[in-house]
Amino acid sequence: LQAQTNQQLQQTNQAVLTRLRIWLNFNNQMITYLANSSQIRSLAAPLQEPFLVSVGEAFPQLYLIHTMDLTGSDTARNDRGALTNYGDRAYFQEAAAGKPIAIESVIGRTTQRPAVIYAAPVYNVEGYVIQVVSFATEITNVATGINVSKIGQTGFSYIVDPSGYLIAHPDASLTSTDLLDYSQYPPVKFLREGGRGLYTFTDENGEA
Repeated sequence: LQAQTNQQLQQTNQAVLTRLRIWLNFNNQMITYLANSSQIRSLAAPLQEPFLVSVGEAFPQLYLIHTMDLTGSDTARNDRGALTNYGDRAYFQEAAAGKPIAIESVIGRTTQRPAVIYAAPVYNVEGYVIQVVSFATEITNVATGINVSKIGQTGFSYIVDPSGYLIAHPDASLTSTDLLDYSQYPPVKFLREGGRGLYTFTDENGEA
């Protein structure tokens, strides 16, 4: 029975990992495409906005797609909402500094709900960063896109980001209103500290 359980866990882990890689690859390609598009590189809001609107209509899971100047202030938005400053966000600062792809889990300023944000620098022909382009998707969409699920009667798969925040869980209520810090949750702590392989523990419900 233990061997069967371990095998099921390994199979589930591999399936979730495969879907996660597909999800990450889509988002990486999307932000790279946006950063390299001629409309975005034009720096002109009248050209950027209709392009961002069309992308948002094609991919409705991206609730906000926008460009920012080097202070973090919006240049154009797909939702045509009020121009906002994001200069304090880590994803903006990393992209403005030239990081090819910056990712951050935050409480979105547009929705006031947990979101995963992607950002990338936009370069001019001389190779200087001239803007930042970014998109946001609600964290609940991550679980849908990756299809995290329950395992047996009491088990479940879930995903945390590099900072330890929960970003995908079968119970959507855990990710719909707040960012939960799972960095000290025993299996997450074990892996973040370099642990590898199967890890067993008893959770707060007494389930092993």
